[in-house]
Amino acid sequence: MFLNNIRNIFDIPWNAELTYGAVRRQEEIEQSTYSFRDADPDFLRRQFDAWEGEAARLLERTKDARRVPWRRRWSFRDTSAL
Repeated sequence: MFLNNIRNIFDIPWNAELTYGAVRRQEEIEQSTYSFRDADPDFLRRQFDAWEGEAARLLERTKDARRVPWRRRWSFRDTSAL
């Protein structure tokens, strides 16, 4: 945005004819309305904790790195891991 001198995220070009705002504004409004007005934070926290526990359970099953060939440390500079 800075390099293109764009001050509003909705003005970012989506393609030659459309902006991000033209394509995504309505869903941004709906998601923001849900997040800031309608969501139940206690329910979302319980749901997050449940999925975090499920991820930990699955990771525990795959501790043997030989069974998971993609499991290795990498950084954004080391794209060979991808």
